[in-house]
Amino acid sequence: MNYKQARKYCYPHINSVIEALYPLATGGDATKKAAIDAHIAAVHTGIPADNTKYTSDQLDTKITAWKTSGVLVDFYSL
Repeated sequence: MNYKQARKYCYPHINSVIEALYPLATGGDATKKAAIDAHIAAVHTGIPADNTKYTSDQLDTKITAWKTSGVLVDFYSL
């Protein structure tokens, strides 16, 4: 995968993003939005916009590291 595909693979689930934005839009707490921002920043730092090709195994390793460090956001999971 190129960096665009790799970033999409690692971004937070859209439902987590919606959950984070809803309270903010209704005058609530921005804590979850800050967590989403940190997750996306970690993805951009960990997967720079260059010509590197990634495998799903490499990306799963990155995701595991982000989970361990507490950066990964998963407010919504099935």
